[in-house]
Amino acid sequence: MIKRILKTSFFSVGSRGILTLINLIIMYCVSHGLGEEKLGVYSISAFIYYLFAFLTSFELTTYFGKEVAHQRDRIEEVKRLVGEISTTFIIGLGISVLILIFLLFFYHKIDTPVLLISIAGGVIFGIEKNLSGFLLGKEKMQFEFISQAAAFVIVAVPVLIWVKKLDITGIYILRIAASGVTILMRGFFVRINRYIEKVYISLKYYNWKEITFFSASGFSYFIQHHFDLFILSFLISKELEGAYFLALRIYLAVCLLAEMTSFALTPYISRIYREKEAKKMSDFHSFYKKILLVGVLLGVLASVILFFTRDILVSFFTKENPQLTSEFLFYFSFFIFFRFVSYYTGNILTSTQYQNIRFYILISSALLMMGLELLLGHFFSVMGIIYSRAVMELFIFIAYLIAIAKIRHHPLETGEPVGR
Repeated sequence: MIKRILKTSFFSVGSRGILTLINLIIMYCVSHGLGEEKLGVYSISAFIYYLFAFLTSFELTTYFGKEVAHQRDRIEEVKRLVGEISTTFIIGLGISVLILIFLLFFYHKIDTPVLLISIAGGVIFGIEKNLSGFLLGKEKMQFEFISQAAAFVIVAVPVLIWVKKLDITGIYILRIAASGVTILMRGFFVRINRYIEKVYISLKYYNWKEITFFSASGFSYFIQHHFDLFILSFLISKELEGAYFLALRIYLAVCLLAEMTSFALTPYISRIYREKEAKKMSDFHSFYKKILLVGVLLGVLASVILFFTRDILVSFFTKENPQLTSEFLFYFSFFIFFRFVSYYTGNILTSTQYQNIRFYILISSALLMMGLELLLGHFFSVMGIIYSRAVMELFIFIAYLIAIAKIRHHPLETGEPVGR
């Protein structure tokens, strides 16, 4: 069991690490090769890219990982899950068309070619993300690692060599090509042809309750990672937004270890605790205490490391506004601790039958952050955005701890018993 968890964790962190490395290389090359203003343009396009990736995936990677792990030996159920992916994509594509029309008419912060190419990249990346859930559920993350390595060769290597010739549109063309190759590879690795003989593309087979919870959680993550950039595009220059974008991406890269190791535990927790009666909660309590301890220790360590190395990290990526980026990282280094603990405690809710609680916490935090950023951003500019993020991180941290404390003492009153 421990060996399987470690293997899944290693390849989960490794594959996400490669994706993060690709993003960091792009930022490095854009900053050094195209300049801080272009980095600001890229940051705005990244918001568009991930917005449309969310719309075509609804961030259901963890949901599919959990369900495939639970249903992996039931072919008809897995076919239904493939149908859910297809249905999700069709619904998301319809919404995407409406948002595309809105952006073309009302949003003019980046040129239309960059807008369109980033949208195309996001749509395809959304398909890629949900296939990752199947690999997670089958605990074959080594194949995701291989597909991400291929994406690295397709994207990062050419960008390192020809960034000035590629410009931002060329970077997104490479990302589209990488997503296409990755989709084909992941489809082959999960033997997707076994499940598409009869795909249930129908709302009748759609698990609305579960998907709503996970999609709302995914929407919250999207807001947490990208909404800053959208608001700042109206408030500050592209050069300053580029400095903030760089700090935010370094911060999120440091969060990677907590995000992906907790993510890798999903199939294990789902298999073990979904099949237990409420009277077995004592085992769950013991496991949770260990998870919490890991989150606290890693959170403290990550905060200290980021605090003392922020100048070195910034100097590697940019020479134009290192002081500003370092100042942003100064604040982010204090947020790391809360983020680490929140990843681990939140995944406990997701992997059992309490994801509805996580849904309410995350959607509340997203709405809170959006409201605060609109208000404080207007009055305090970029510092208002940072204050808003601090409130959001603290809110999630406290809410998760309270939620799990209540579950541990009143499992039948708080939600469905673990294992139903």
